[in-house]
Amino acid sequence: MTCEEQIQFLTKHGASQTGHSDRHLLTHLQGTQRILKEWGARPAVCTAGLFHSVYGTESFQTVTIPLDLRPKVIELIGPEAEALAYIFGARENSSFKANKGKQSHFSLRDRFSGDEITIDKQTWSDLCELFLANALEQIEAIELPRRVQFFENYEWVTTYASGAATNAFLKRKEQDSK
Repeated sequence: MTCEEQIQFLTKHGASQTGHSDRHLLTHLQGTQRILKEWGARPAVCTAGLFHSVYGTESFQTVTIPLDLRPKVIELIGPEAEALAYIFGARENSSFKANKGKQSHFSLRDRFSGDEITIDKQTWSDLCELFLANALEQIEAIELPRRVQFFENYEWVTTYASGAATNAFLKRKEQDSK
């Protein structure tokens, strides 16, 4: 499916009217996808960026696309992109942080099912890339003291991401530290 059809689907399900970071969710989703494209992320990761929080997240609990529509989302964006978007939304934040320093055997707890999700190294790297793009896309909406704390708490994620993502994160961290 084309990006235009994907955006139409998101709009049909309210993403252009759902509030997120002082604007609409669709704006945030498109911005996250744009950042991933700028970083040269794989196409499935870029597409996941457009859908990364449609099932809600632990921090953003608004559900734009109900889980029973996962088969339609898979048809629309492909199984790899949908799986990454699902994992992004389903992950418990504490289980994400529990992977800090690991080189293999990544896993996350699924907040919907309570199950443990085993993640291979490529998917973990993609998830970290998506995490950083999501954060940097909405960083302006976060007050400066919380931004500085965010950078301190999550710099470890850059060890799993691309050079472009790492450079963007560190550049923004330096800018906000001044």
